[in-house]
Amino acid sequence: MDTHKPVFLDERRIRWRRTRRLVEVVGAFLGVVGIAFLVNVARRSELPRLMLPESRPALHAVRQHARPAPVEKRPGRLRRVLPSRAPEAAGEIQQILRGLERATSQIWVIDRAQSGGGPLLNLGIHFVDLCRVLLGNAELTVTGAMMSNRAAGLTIEDHAVMLMQGGGASCMVESGYLYPAPNSVFDLHYSIRTEKHYFAARDNSTLEIVTNDRQRTTREMKLTNVFFYPEFVRDTLRRVRDGRPPIADLSDNAAAVALIEAAYHMSPLQQPTR
Repeated sequence: MDTHKPVFLDERRIRWRRTRRLVEVVGAFLGVVGIAFLVNVARRSELPRLMLPESRPALHAVRQHARPAPVEKRPGRLRRVLPSRAPEAAGEIQQILRGLERATSQIWVIDRAQSGGGPLLNLGIHFVDLCRVLLGNAELTVTGAMMSNRAAGLTIEDHAVMLMQGGGASCMVESGYLYPAPNSVFDLHYSIRTEKHYFAARDNSTLEIVTNDRQRTTREMKLTNVFFYPEFVRDTLRRVRDGRPPIADLSDNAAAVALIEAAYHMSPLQQPTR
């Protein structure tokens, strides 16, 4: 007589009860996660605002202009019809900026009365501060500046260039709001010339190093500030806990802002007429 039982025989249904219990636990967990996600979405006012009729056209301005032009069929050949340029490039950029304003409700960013300045103050100030650090906090003087708001016609500049000298060196900082890209994505380039090396950041993760005898190497590393924010916060908290001074204080910020203000004074904007 064959006394072997089938491998999957479960007369007391123990395996079934365990499986059902596991399924119930997993289902309950997924349900809680789903409810938490929906609650989080419902509490964010930005998401419903993105779908408002007045926001959609401006938000998708770049996508609309990036669509391929229609192709007109003619006997024996195909000819691509160029889209009308009635809204010129300046109008397109202005539409993009105003779309961002409506979508994010960050009106203050493009209003000089509230922000105090445009991309030079918002983004370029980091490189002004970098020049001060590399030159040992030498006394810098603004020797030239160019501000322009021709692209969007706003109260802030959308493109800026400033020149500085001090500590036996010259510095140039260029910044703008002209690159249509997601948040924290930049058209970023910067370079530093020393006595023996030329350092150049070609993108946000590749540093090029060239020696005077033309030997070139590259190193992969983070080259934008966003990545270092968490460590900066941790370092600041550790310094506060240990009673040590911060790596940078308000006097450093004031010195950089003073240079930015000098550049603004040297090249005042022509304010748009309302």
